[in-house]
Amino acid sequence: MDEGPAPVDEWPLGARVQRVDTPTESQVVLGLRWRTDEGHARGHLVLEPSGPALVDERPRGAPVDGFGKRLRNLLEGARLVAVERRGAAWRLGLDRGRDASRLWLTHEKGSPVGRDADGRPLAGRHRLAAEPWGDGWAPAEAGPRRALAAPQRAASPLRVAGRARVRSLRRTCAKIRREIARADEAAELRQRGDLLKAHLHAWKPGADRVQVTDFYADPPAEREVPVDPALGPSATADGLFHRARRFERGAEVGAKRVSELERQVAALEAWLAAEPEDSEERSEWEDAGARLGLATSAPKAGSRKPQPTRSPYRRFLAAGDRPVLVGRGARDNDELTLRVARPWDLWLHAKARRGAHVVVPLEKKEPCPPELLADAAMLAAHFSEAHGDAIVEVSYVPRRHVHKRKGDAPGAVRPSREKIFAVRMDSARLRALLEREVR
Repeated sequence: MDEGPAPVDEWPLGARVQRVDTPTESQVVLGLRWRTDEGHARGHLVLEPSGPALVDERPRGAPVDGFGKRLRNLLEGARLVAVERRGAAWRLGLDRGRDASRLWLTHEKGSPVGRDADGRPLAGRHRLAAEPWGDGWAPAEAGPRRALAAPQRAASPLRVAGRARVRSLRRTCAKIRREIARADEAAELRQRGDLLKAHLHAWKPGADRVQVTDFYADPPAEREVPVDPALGPSATADGLFHRARRFERGAEVGAKRVSELERQVAALEAWLAAEPEDSEERSEWEDAGARLGLATSAPKAGSRKPQPTRSPYRRFLAAGDRPVLVGRGARDNDELTLRVARPWDLWLHAKARRGAHVVVPLEKKEPCPPELLADAAMLAAHFSEAHGDAIVEVSYVPRRHVHKRKGDAPGAVRPSREKIFAVRMDSARLRALLEREVR
């Protein structure tokens, strides 16, 4: 749209003027926003000596001057309702909506002219003039869709629901495609797992990485592969293999899901495009919408959505975009550990300190990935009495080994077979984790 003036029949009639700028002495820019079938769109109408143009990006330049401020007071909030060209002059019809006040903004090549809606001068250096809307003047014919005061049929609730469904499906498709793209990581994860399995002898207990010969490189080269000190290289490699399989399965399932969602979007768009004008045909159109899963009636007046129940835990996205659940309080800890968590999920708690129960949801027989374990341990340390310590010991164990005896205080449990993870607190990493809370 930046090649030059846009044809009249492509101008967004009905657009609202949101801002006015004067980036140069020869330019006036009207920022516009208008409604489309997909939601809302924005553009910028540039008025300059070479003629008006509709562009995507707002031209940058000097701050708005006094003339621009007067134009802002005059035009901001007005709607563009008509456009016509008369020789070298362009006339823009603007409805300000204040006591049905309308005006024409005339932009022309030639001598600068400037008068406001009351006949007072606007400015001399800008080729603009504003004048009241005359009763006997009508805009040039631009087709029924572009008629000046043509009443627009309000969108039916069913059509609004259809558009909303299309937008929702497209967002879901985009999210699934991002997940599919993660399948590209599977090869690297498998390579790291293979290298760890081939160099088990090179690992020293307690070390967080192993020096390996990367036989996948050409030529082979030395590199370091991270290891979870609490798990060792073999279990760390198993976790990498599991993640690779999960990414690959997710890509396969996601591709089928995207195909189905795209089919639904196409069906909805065809249905929206076929909305009839004839009331006799409308019932059939509404029935077709119902078959596509859209509600055929508006909600009853005064009806309220049920209030969401309070969750006993907070949810954070940790390494690999995996969720980590953190109990909100003592009774919430019991709810999270004893009712929400599954036997194979990983349970964490700051050792010998009061604090939140933390749960990492896992698949059956899935080892907890090292980076995910580190993030969960950091959250367990932060939401405990030890949150100010530099190094905190955190107990972790499968949920099946956590029990509560009758008479124990709220939040008090008895883990067995627990392992200890000494987490070194990292303020930057912790801040990033806390910012990824899902609300």
